Amino acid sequence: MTVSTAQTLADVRKPFNWVVAISWVVLFSLLGWGWDAAEINPLVLITESGNMAEFAGDFFPPDFSDIGFYLEEMVITLHIALWGTVLSIFLSVPFGILSSENLMPVWVYQPVRRLMDATRAINEMVFAMLFVVAVGLGGPLQGCWRCSFTQPACWQNCFPRRLKPLIHGL
Repeated sequence: MTVSTAQTLADVRKPFNWVVAISWVVLFSLLGWGWDAAEINPLVLITESGNMAEFAGDFFPPDFSDIGFYLEEMVITLHIALWGTVLSIFLSVPFGILSSENLMPVWVYQPVRRLMDATRAINEMVFAMLFVVAVGLGGPLQGCWRCSFTQPACWQNCFPRRLKPLIHGL
């Protein structure tokens, strides 16, 4: 870097921004205030390392005596994912059409879009718990329903974008 370049950079220096400085002070003050409330203590990782070693030690040597059961459950999980995805695609087509701005009036597509926003915003575990309460414990049905109710919100985004050029072309 030459002297003229360094001098030019020094001349172009921005003025001190008090808003940014105060924002950083407020942020670090809030983090410091929440340190004890959140019980952040990095030394616990060292003092309680015996618990972590015991937990990790339980994985070795691996026990494959129940491998048949585990494989059956893995296949059931794949079935849940397959059925949940297929059901969600079937649900997302009408929701996609209903949320298309150029096909539906504003009083139809806005509420449908907000419903889809809500299903995307709510964690899938909340839906899983709702379906456990509705159907009861046990069985893969809750997993299928959870997939079929949470995924259409993501799938339906594809349809209005794909329909828009088609409708404008007609």
